[in-house]
Amino acid sequence: MLERFLEQENSIRRTLVNDRKASHLLPGWQQTDIVKSIHQALKLLSEFTNVLSGEKYATVSCIPPLLSILKDICDEAKDDANATALTREILDLARAYMHDKYEDSSVQHILQISTLLDPRYKTAFIPVEALDMVAAFVTD
Repeated sequence: MLERFLEQENSIRRTLVNDRKASHLLPGWQQTDIVKSIHQALKLLSEFTNVLSGEKYATVSCIPPLLSILKDICDEAKDDANATALTREILDLARAYMHDKYEDSSVQHILQISTLLDPRYKTAFIPVEALDMVAAFVTD
């Protein structure tokens, strides 16, 4: 929706300027900048939503790789000159939310086992210190 608004912004402005009853709906430059910042952050997060919304494949094993990618995206946004402070804040909040959601040790254990059993990832996203414990659980 935001992407479509940004694509059609000039047309929307021309339409609203011609209608006196709707001219108060014209977005100011501040609102447009906010929409652009939100769009930039949500565009980066859309891949996570698509992967975790899968119905025809297991998604639990994708969580550790996605958390790693989210960390990389947040780090890149901090160095990106085009990223606004609002975009960085949205990404940091998303990262903190995902970290808090999956930080429990029992949840981490399940995620590590599922990632180990997924042939796409194997041991790539399991911390070295947890690898022996997870491998022992799987072989038992």
